[in-house]
Amino acid sequence: MRICDAVARYSRVKVVGLCHGILIGYGLVGTLLQDYLEVSPHVDAGERWMQSFQRSVDRLDIRAAGLNHFIWMLGLHDRQTGEDLYPLLREKAVALPAAQMPLNRQLLQTFGLFPLLDASHLCEYLPWMSDPVTRSWEKYGIHLWDWDAAEKGREQGHAEIARMADGRMEIDHLRSADSEGALEIVENIAAAGTHYHLAVNLPNRGYIANLPDGAIVELPGVVSGSGVHGIGMGSLPEPIAELCRREISVMRLCVDAAIHGDRQSALQCLLLDPVMRDIDTAQQILDAYLDAYREHLPQFWR
Repeated sequence: MRICDAVARYSRVKVVGLCHGILIGYGLVGTLLQDYLEVSPHVDAGERWMQSFQRSVDRLDIRAAGLNHFIWMLGLHDRQTGEDLYPLLREKAVALPAAQMPLNRQLLQTFGLFPLLDASHLCEYLPWMSDPVTRSWEKYGIHLWDWDAAEKGREQGHAEIARMADGRMEIDHLRSADSEGALEIVENIAAAGTHYHLAVNLPNRGYIANLPDGAIVELPGVVSGSGVHGIGMGSLPEPIAELCRREISVMRLCVDAAIHGDRQSALQCLLLDPVMRDIDTAQQILDAYLDAYREHLPQFWR
């Protein structure tokens, strides 16, 4: 969101952001509707999940909107029959064992809509998920990423890129790599007709009526020779919209701070973040971050 916001507000470049989060949502919904989708119960868990995901994508029409990593399912229908499957999903969610999708189910019960990302993404936007007293992350089974493993993965990726760049590694396997929709959007702009995409991140132009104009929102879109355009989704339920508006403020403060080298805006950004609990801690994090990345953020040291 932040990169798209920076490009949209501080350049003349038309921007669209892409994410595979909507597909995670299809997987979650497919898991809830396994019986309806006739997923075989006689296969192992991995194969059952893959069947649930693929049949969900093939059979279901999901309409979702919100922010990147914070999209909410507004509609769920069977592509073949047109049947509204939201009532069935609510029924299945209530019947799930307590350990399965606990945060998603709690949010569905509380706010009336099903969020389409897993708990490790959703918790970034929810102020009650990082309280050191209640330790909600334990209740919902949320764990920190393995930072060392992630760093090793990045190092391995960079090394592979270097080997491909200098010819020491074949690149044919890249032909089948998923572009997360980027390749398809380029093709659709160059081709005739209008093409539907499940999710795009665009500056809001009234697509979500109760979110700020110009804010980067995620929603279905259509692509044609005239570019990428969102589909009007109406309004989000007001409590959900308020959670989104807070994150939009964080996003915009972050971008403004980075563009202008404004430490005060950066501190305000941290203090609006739902996971922050203390002013002094926010200041320490900011100082340490700017010091560690001083070479790349000279605008903060002028």
